[in-house]
Amino acid sequence: MRFSEREISNQPAPSGAITEENEVKQQEIFQPGTRNTDPITSHIAEATFTALGKRAHRCRQVLQLIVDSPGATTGELQRYMHTKHPELPISCAVESPHKRVTDLEEKGLVRRGGIRKCRDSGNLRITWYATAGGLSESS
Repeated sequence: MRFSEREISNQPAPSGAITEENEVKQQEIFQPGTRNTDPITSHIAEATFTALGKRAHRCRQVLQLIVDSPGATTGELQRYMHTKHPELPISCAVESPHKRVTDLEEKGLVRRGGIRKCRDSGNLRITWYATAGGLSESS
C-alpha cells in the first residue's frame, strides 16, 4: 500500500525544512524513491530527504562523479564518492550512487552505457555517461 502525502505530511516537519511551496517543486522533480511495500518510516525519510534538498544535492554530487569518470559503474562511483566526499558516512557514500543514477537518468542527465565487469566488485554492471544536458548542468 502506498502511503498518501497526507499521511506523510502529518508528521512533524524537521527543523530547517523548506517551505511547502518549494517542497512541492522538489517532489515534482523526483519520482518516488520508496516502494508501496516499504514501511511508513521509509516514506517519511524519503520525504524529509527530498524536502531538505539533500536528494538534489546528492544528485549533483553523483552527476559530477559521472562527468569526471565517464563509463564508471555504480560500484566504482561508490568508491569515488567515498574518496571525494570523506565527510559523508560510509553508508551514504555507498548507497548514493546507485540510488541517484536513477534520478539522474529520469531527468535525462545521464544515460546507460554498456555492461562490463566492475573493477571494485568483479560483477557485471552497467556503465554510466553524462548526457549533453548533464554536462551543461554540471558546469
